[in-house]
Amino acid sequence: MNARHKKHAMALRAAIRAIGLELVVKDDKDASHSITSILPPDGISVPDIRKTITKDFDIVVANGQNALKDKIFRIGTLGFVSERDVITAVGSLEATLLKLGHKFVPGSGVAALIKYFNEN
Repeated sequence: MNARHKKHAMALRAAIRAIGLELVVKDDKDASHSITSILPPDGISVPDIRKTITKDFDIVVANGQNALKDKIFRIGTLGFVSERDVITAVGSLEATLLKLGHKFVPGSGVAALIKYFNEN
């Protein structure tokens, strides 16, 4: 796997944790470098997250498949994805989650991304 894909996926995982969300794959060693699967916070639905982030920021995040449809959402880091793209996606996700009522420190995900990018 491309080192850039790994860097972006691990930075995204750090951001997701900082926002207070749960990753489907817990251990970074087992995580995909192509797509990151995320559980929504309690009380906020995957359809609401997907609809809001698309409407407000023109960003599409994938739904879960089969039995996981509407139970998880997924953010991809495969292909030509830059650090700017990951920062934009996480900032947009933070704004979406705040709008939908998730309680966390705004900017914590973006800060975790920037820290990871600067250290790796």
